Order: sequence, then C-alpha cells, then structure tokens
Amino acid sequence: MVAPPFGDPMTDPDLIRIETDFAVLERDSTGFVHVTAHVIDHSIEQAQVIGEFIHVAYVESGRRTRVLADVRAARSLSRDARIYYQSAERVVDSIGCALLIDSGVSRVIGNFLIGLNKGPMTIRLFTSEQDARAWLDSLSDD
Repeated sequence: MVAPPFGDPMTDPDLIRIETDFAVLERDSTGFVHVTAHVIDHSIEQAQVIGEFIHVAYVESGRRTRVLADVRAARSLSRDARIYYQSAERVVDSIGCALLIDSGVSRVIGNFLIGLNKGPMTIRLFTSEQDARAWLDSLSDD
C-alpha cells in the first residue's frame, strides 16, 4: 500500500518524497514529516532510516518537526526500534508525533510508545488523519 502524498510537488517545490520497501517518507519545507509504514515487522534498521529522515527535516527547516506516522499496517516493532525511537537524540528533533492507528495491533504499539515517552516530544494516538493534522498544527514551537 502506497500512501498518496500529503503535499503537491507542483505547488510545493520543496516537498521531498522517498519511497522505500518499508515506508513512504515525506517532508515539506516547514519541517512537517509524514511517514506511512507498509511493513508488518518494523526493524531497528528501518527505524534508523526514518530517524535520519526526520533529523534532516529538522536541520533543513530550522525548527522542530511535527511527525504524522501512519502505523496502521504495522504489526510489530522490534525492541531495538522502540528504544531507538525514544532515545534522546531522536526525540529532540520533533515537537510532536501523531500516530495514526486502527483498532488492532497498531493501537497496542502506539500505547506502548506513549508509555515509554519521557522526553520533550509529545505522542498522541489518532484514528482520523484530519484530527491528527489539526493537533500537530496546534503545537507551539516554544
């Protein structure tokens, strides 16, 4: 499953879109990042690629990123990937992460990540992409 782009390259020439075998990664010039996972099992190597993509968005935009991660296709997240996502060097790049979930295993994964979150990045679960985007837009850069 490949997600449609969250932006239009014709109207936002700074939109970056990368398709990998495990996810579609998109970011715009404001530092908004959209990740659509389409693998069942999420590994540390995949987490590191996503983390680097988010870090580059942070560096290039000059502001902490807002991440919308569609994890509805995910069915497992390796222990190393969970630790990586909550590491200090990862959470400092983002002001907030909205996890787009369904009522299945992705909810369990999302709740587990929220339970681990002790850093400066807020994580919330959503079943509606519109609600997730509205929440991310409401976050203050302070």
